[in-house]
Amino acid sequence: MTGTRKTGLRVLCLVLSILSLLPLAQPVFAVQTEDAAAQTVTAIVRNGTSGRSDPIGQMENGTKLRILGEKGDYYKIDCYDMTGYLPKSQVALQNGEFYVSCQAGDPNTDTITYTDYQDVLTMRERIYSLAKAQLGTRYRYGGNRPGGFDCSGFTSYVLKSLGFSMHRTASTQLPDGVVIPREALQMGDLVFFKKTGNSHPATHVGIYIGDNQMIHSARHGVVVESLDSPYYAKYYLCARRVLHPSPLENVQPVAAARSAQPALQVNSITGRTAQCCE
Repeated sequence: MTGTRKTGLRVLCLVLSILSLLPLAQPVFAVQTEDAAAQTVTAIVRNGTSGRSDPIGQMENGTKLRILGEKGDYYKIDCYDMTGYLPKSQVALQNGEFYVSCQAGDPNTDTITYTDYQDVLTMRERIYSLAKAQLGTRYRYGGNRPGGFDCSGFTSYVLKSLGFSMHRTASTQLPDGVVIPREALQMGDLVFFKKTGNSHPATHVGIYIGDNQMIHSARHGVVVESLDSPYYAKYYLCARRVLHPSPLENVQPVAAARSAQPALQVNSITGRTAQCCE
């Protein structure tokens, strides 16, 4: 063997020895869609420890989690104003922290599409204008068009008119959106309510329009009301985002103590009556 070849082998061995001493790479929660810049996979959060339990929202791949406990093959997690469950197979531990880690194609996952931030601002204004145009429309149980609306018929009409895919009832619209805290609400987000003792996951839904107000269809028709009005303050359930801005504006659901200010952080991957519904 020539001196040159021996020297080359020594260098190779040295490099391999150094690499063997380096820590293993941390797991990366890869975006599992064709267009990584535009979409990400989400885990479906449920209200129980079964694939048949009702879905109550989505969490983006890579979202940092606050674990509240374990039950069988599920983690109980903090969803801000609600608690939910995720399969342990959709949760990863990294550097002592828990994160959503899910794969496209799993029956317990979905996909959301991001929208450019400037387009988000435009879309929020369109949601507001379309919703406001229906002020005064009478309430009609099961109604989902301008002749008359129930609560979820109103929200689905507004959002479907702008190209969103929405389910029909308040309960089934819960998993149409990503989990966000109330303090991070933006125009166009959905706000949900649940009357005490009702078996449905949600009993009422409205569209947030800013200044702690929502526009919604109640027994007295389509109106604007404050989230702090006694009835809605009592039965407030949660908030969900269906219009997804670029990842830099995403909310990261974490922290044991909630701040009074919006918890806007970078995602770990991508840088009057409520009886009207159901």
